[in-house]
Amino acid sequence: MHSANISIEEAARAANLSSFHFIRRFQAVFGETPHQFRTRERLTTARRLLARGHSVTGVCLDVGFSSLGSFSALFAREVGISPARYQRNLRTSVVPALDGRAGRNRNFREDIAASVSDALPMRIKLNSIFVDDQDKGLRFYTDVLGFRKKQDFPIGGARWITVVSAEGPDDLELVLEPNSHPAASAYQSALRKDGIPVTAFESADIRSEVQRLKEKGVVFTIEPTVAGTVTIAI
Repeated sequence: MHSANISIEEAARAANLSSFHFIRRFQAVFGETPHQFRTRERLTTARRLLARGHSVTGVCLDVGFSSLGSFSALFAREVGISPARYQRNLRTSVVPALDGRAGRNRNFREDIAASVSDALPMRIKLNSIFVDDQDKGLRFYTDVLGFRKKQDFPIGGARWITVVSAEGPDDLELVLEPNSHPAASAYQSALRKDGIPVTAFESADIRSEVQRLKEKGVVFTIEPTVAGTVTIAI
Protein backbone atom coordinates (compact mmCIF):
# COMPACT_ATOMS: atom_id res chain seq x y z
CA MET A 1 0.00 0.00 0.00
CA HIS A 2 1.09 3.55 -0.61
CA SER A 3 2.26 5.24 2.58
CA ALA A 4 1.05 8.66 3.67
CA ASN A 5 2.52 11.51 1.70
CA ILE A 6 5.40 13.40 3.24
CA SER A 7 5.56 16.94 1.99
CA ILE A 8 8.75 18.44 0.62
CA GLU A 9 8.68 20.96 3.46
CA GLU A 10 8.59 18.17 6.05
CA ALA A 11 11.43 16.29 4.37
CA ALA A 12 13.47 19.49 4.07
CA ARG A 13 12.98 20.29 7.76
CA ALA A 14 14.07 16.78 8.70
CA ALA A 15 17.23 17.31 6.64
CA ASN A 16 17.72 20.80 8.13
CA LEU A 17 17.60 22.38 4.67
CA SER A 18 15.41 24.90 2.90
CA SER A 19 12.88 23.43 0.47
CA PHE A 20 14.78 24.70 -2.57
CA HIS A 21 18.15 23.48 -1.27
CA PHE A 22 16.62 20.10 -0.43
CA ILE A 23 15.25 19.69 -3.99
CA ARG A 24 18.58 20.71 -5.54
CA ARG A 25 20.52 18.28 -3.33
CA PHE A 26 18.03 15.47 -3.96
CA GLN A 27 18.14 15.93 -7.73
CA ALA A 28 21.93 16.21 -7.74
CA VAL A 29 22.25 12.88 -5.91
CA PHE A 30 19.43 10.85 -7.43
CA GLY A 31 19.03 12.47 -10.85
CA GLU A 32 15.38 13.34 -10.33
CA THR A 33 13.28 15.64 -8.15
CA PRO A 34 11.42 14.31 -5.09
CA HIS A 35 8.20 14.72 -7.07
CA GLN A 36 9.55 12.61 -9.94
CA PHE A 37 10.90 10.03 -7.49
CA ARG A 38 7.56 9.74 -5.68
CA THR A 39 5.70 9.39 -8.99
CA ARG A 40 8.08 6.66 -10.14
CA GLU A 41 7.74 4.81 -6.83
CA ARG A 42 3.95 5.01 -7.06
CA LEU A 43 4.05 3.56 -10.55
CA THR A 44 6.43 0.80 -9.45
CA THR A 45 3.98 -0.13 -6.68
CA ALA A 46 1.09 0.07 -9.13
CA ARG A 47 2.82 -2.34 -11.51
CA ARG A 48 3.43 -4.75 -8.65
CA LEU A 49 -0.20 -4.65 -7.51
CA LEU A 50 -1.51 -5.05 -11.05
CA ALA A 51 0.72 -8.10 -11.44
CA ARG A 52 -0.92 -9.58 -8.34
CA GLY A 53 -4.33 -9.22 -9.92
CA HIS A 54 -5.65 -6.15 -8.08
CA SER A 55 -8.27 -4.12 -9.93
CA VAL A 56 -7.14 -0.99 -11.75
CA THR A 57 -9.47 1.17 -9.61
CA GLY A 58 -8.19 -0.40 -6.40
CA VAL A 59 -4.57 0.10 -7.44
CA CYS A 60 -5.29 3.73 -8.33
CA LEU A 61 -6.53 4.39 -4.79
CA ASP A 62 -3.90 2.25 -3.09
CA VAL A 63 -0.99 4.20 -4.60
CA GLY A 64 -2.42 7.59 -3.64
CA PHE A 65 -4.33 8.82 -6.71
CA SER A 66 -7.87 10.17 -6.31
CA SER A 67 -8.63 10.30 -10.04
CA LEU A 68 -8.71 7.11 -12.11
CA GLY A 69 -8.36 9.16 -15.29
CA SER A 70 -5.23 10.94 -14.05
CA PHE A 71 -3.70 7.67 -12.84
CA SER A 72 -4.41 5.87 -16.13
CA ALA A 73 -3.07 8.76 -18.22
CA LEU A 74 0.14 9.00 -16.17
CA PHE A 75 0.63 5.23 -16.23
CA ALA A 76 0.18 5.11 -20.01
CA ARG A 77 2.54 8.04 -20.54
CA GLU A 78 5.33 6.62 -18.36
CA VAL A 79 4.96 2.88 -19.01
CA GLY A 80 3.74 3.02 -22.60
CA ILE A 81 0.46 1.15 -22.18
CA SER A 82 -2.69 1.55 -20.07
CA PRO A 83 -2.96 -0.18 -16.66
CA ALA A 84 -5.64 -2.56 -17.97
CA ARG A 85 -3.59 -3.54 -21.00
CA TYR A 86 -0.48 -3.89 -18.83
CA GLN A 87 -2.33 -6.35 -16.63
CA ARG A 88 -3.57 -8.33 -19.66
CA ASN A 89 -0.12 -8.43 -21.22
CA LEU A 90 1.40 -9.88 -18.06
CA ARG A 91 -0.31 -13.17 -18.87
CA THR A 92 1.12 -13.41 -22.39
CA SER A 93 4.25 -11.31 -22.86
CA VAL A 94 7.06 -9.27 -21.36
CA VAL A 95 6.10 -5.64 -20.66
CA PRO A 96 8.36 -2.57 -20.65
CA ALA A 97 10.20 -1.64 -17.48
CA LEU A 98 9.85 1.87 -16.09
CA ASP A 99 13.16 2.88 -17.62
CA GLY A 100 11.88 1.97 -21.09
CA ARG A 101 13.66 -1.38 -21.39
CA ALA A 102 11.89 -4.73 -21.62
CA GLY A 103 12.17 -6.96 -18.57
CA ARG A 104 11.29 -7.18 -14.91
CA ASN A 105 10.66 -4.35 -12.46
CA ARG A 106 13.74 -2.67 -11.06
CA ASN A 107 13.60 -1.36 -7.52
CA PHE A 108 15.08 1.94 -6.35
CA ARG A 109 18.25 0.32 -5.00
CA GLU A 110 18.92 -1.29 -8.40
CA ASP A 111 18.28 2.03 -10.17
CA ILE A 112 20.84 3.77 -7.94
CA ALA A 113 23.38 0.99 -8.44
CA ALA A 114 22.96 1.23 -12.20
CA SER A 115 23.33 4.99 -12.16
CA VAL A 116 26.53 4.73 -10.11
CA SER A 117 28.05 2.02 -12.31
CA ASP A 118 27.32 4.07 -15.43
CA ALA A 119 28.36 7.36 -13.84
CA LEU A 120 29.83 10.07 -16.04
CA PRO A 121 32.32 12.74 -14.95
CA MET A 122 30.82 15.51 -12.84
CA ARG A 123 28.68 17.95 -14.83
CA ILE A 124 26.34 20.88 -14.28
CA LYS A 125 22.76 19.75 -13.67
CA LEU A 126 21.01 22.74 -12.07
CA ASN A 127 21.67 26.45 -11.91
CA SER A 128 19.50 28.96 -10.07
CA ILE A 129 18.52 32.52 -10.81
CA PHE A 130 16.55 34.62 -8.34
CA VAL A 131 13.33 36.27 -9.50
CA ASP A 132 11.07 38.81 -7.81
CA ASP A 133 7.91 37.19 -9.16
CA GLN A 134 7.91 33.56 -10.33
CA ASP A 135 4.96 33.95 -12.72
CA LYS A 136 6.48 37.04 -14.30
CA GLY A 137 9.88 35.36 -14.43
CA LEU A 138 8.44 32.26 -16.10
CA ARG A 139 6.72 34.36 -18.76
CA PHE A 140 9.94 36.28 -19.42
CA TYR A 141 12.14 33.20 -19.72
CA THR A 142 9.67 31.34 -21.95
CA ASP A 143 7.71 33.95 -23.94
CA VAL A 144 10.58 36.42 -24.36
CA LEU A 145 13.86 34.51 -24.13
CA GLY A 146 12.42 31.36 -25.70
CA PHE A 147 13.25 28.74 -23.07
CA ARG A 148 10.89 25.83 -22.45
CA LYS A 149 9.28 25.10 -19.07
CA LYS A 150 10.24 21.68 -17.76
CA GLN A 151 9.04 21.52 -14.17
CA ASP A 152 6.44 23.49 -12.23
CA PHE A 153 4.96 22.25 -8.96
CA PRO A 154 4.19 23.86 -5.57
CA ILE A 155 6.53 23.74 -2.59
CA GLY A 156 5.14 25.56 0.40
CA GLY A 157 4.27 29.12 -0.50
CA ALA A 158 6.33 29.06 -3.70
CA ARG A 159 6.88 26.76 -6.69
CA TRP A 160 9.74 24.70 -8.05
CA ILE A 161 10.03 26.01 -11.61
CA THR A 162 12.74 25.06 -14.06
CA VAL A 163 13.28 25.93 -17.70
CA VAL A 164 15.50 24.32 -20.32
CA SER A 165 16.82 25.39 -23.68
CA ALA A 166 14.41 24.69 -26.53
CA GLU A 167 17.35 23.34 -28.56
CA GLY A 168 19.88 22.21 -25.97
CA PRO A 169 20.10 19.32 -23.46
CA ASP A 170 16.82 18.59 -21.72
CA ASP A 171 18.53 17.71 -18.44
CA LEU A 172 20.38 21.02 -17.95
CA GLU A 173 17.87 23.10 -15.99
CA LEU A 174 17.66 26.70 -14.83
CA VAL A 175 15.71 27.12 -11.57
CA LEU A 176 13.60 30.28 -11.25
CA GLU A 177 13.98 30.67 -7.51
CA PRO A 178 12.07 33.31 -5.49
CA ASN A 179 14.26 35.93 -3.83
CA SER A 180 12.36 35.72 -0.54
CA HIS A 181 15.53 35.17 1.50
CA PRO A 182 17.16 38.47 2.58
CA ALA A 183 20.52 37.31 1.22
CA ALA A 184 18.98 36.65 -2.20
CA SER A 185 17.39 40.10 -2.48
CA ALA A 186 20.60 41.76 -1.26
CA TYR A 187 22.57 39.78 -3.85
CA GLN A 188 20.20 40.91 -6.60
CA SER A 189 20.35 44.55 -5.50
CA ALA A 190 24.16 44.57 -5.37
CA LEU A 191 24.47 43.13 -8.88
CA ARG A 192 21.96 45.59 -10.30
CA LYS A 193 23.67 48.52 -8.64
CA ASP A 194 27.06 47.61 -10.11
CA GLY A 195 25.69 46.50 -13.50
CA ILE A 196 26.97 42.94 -13.17
CA PRO A 197 25.17 40.24 -15.20
CA VAL A 198 23.79 37.44 -13.05
CA THR A 199 24.29 34.79 -15.74
CA ALA A 200 25.09 34.35 -19.44
CA PHE A 201 23.35 32.65 -22.37
CA GLU A 202 24.54 31.77 -25.86
CA SER A 203 23.05 32.53 -29.26
CA ALA A 204 24.14 31.42 -32.72
CA ASP A 205 23.35 34.91 -34.07
CA ILE A 206 23.68 37.42 -31.27
CA ARG A 207 22.94 40.52 -33.36
CA SER A 208 19.67 39.12 -34.66
CA GLU A 209 18.77 37.90 -31.19
CA VAL A 210 19.44 41.30 -29.64
CA GLN A 211 17.18 42.90 -32.22
CA ARG A 212 14.46 40.33 -31.56
CA LEU A 213 14.63 40.92 -27.81
CA LYS A 214 14.58 44.71 -28.24
CA GLU A 215 11.35 44.34 -30.18
CA LYS A 216 9.95 42.51 -27.15
CA GLY A 217 10.94 45.34 -24.82
CA VAL A 218 14.26 44.04 -23.48
CA VAL A 219 16.75 46.80 -22.66
CA PHE A 220 20.49 46.32 -23.28
CA THR A 221 23.18 48.36 -21.53
CA ILE A 222 25.91 47.18 -23.90
CA GLU A 223 25.25 46.61 -27.60
CA PRO A 224 26.81 43.59 -29.34
CA THR A 225 30.55 44.05 -28.86
CA VAL A 226 33.46 41.91 -29.98
CA ALA A 227 35.41 40.66 -26.95
CA GLY A 228 38.30 38.48 -28.11
CA THR A 229 36.91 35.40 -29.86
CA VAL A 230 33.30 36.06 -28.88
CA THR A 231 30.69 38.80 -29.24
CA ILE A 232 28.82 39.85 -26.11
CA ALA A 233 25.76 41.95 -25.31
CA ILE A 234 24.51 42.93 -21.85
